[in-house]
Amino acid sequence: MPPLQWSEGLALAARDHCEDAGRYGLVGYIGSDGSTPPDRIARYGKAGFYQGQNLTYGSPQHGYDIVAQLLIDDGVPSRTSRQIVFNPNWTLTGLATCAHSTRTIMTSIVYARTFEMNDSGKAKLATLIK
Repeated sequence: MPPLQWSEGLALAARDHCEDAGRYGLVGYIGSDGSTPPDRIARYGKAGFYQGQNLTYGSPQHGYDIVAQLLIDDGVPSRTSRQIVFNPNWTLTGLATCAHSTRTIMTSIVYARTFEMNDSGKAKLATLIK
């Protein structure tokens, strides 16, 4: 598989969910406001049909630990996280890692095949860079 390209807009969507879920102790893909991964992506731009998200929890010491957790997908017979990582439709990714109130640390990784950042995404990014 070719390497994924970094997307600032997808990283913003990942950051939104990471901070929200971490603050409220949420586990899963639904935000405290009922938002889903496509909802959060749409805040910052337009993605095509192919969109996805992986979540990890715990206290990884390195990025390798996060990737290993997704690939091993222990306790999940369907190996959903592994399937998402190896989905050939992804060309872009963005991620965020943050504190989580009940799971120590959380990482949110958002994927898409295409993404075009909108003005809201550009404005948000500009406030974070300052």
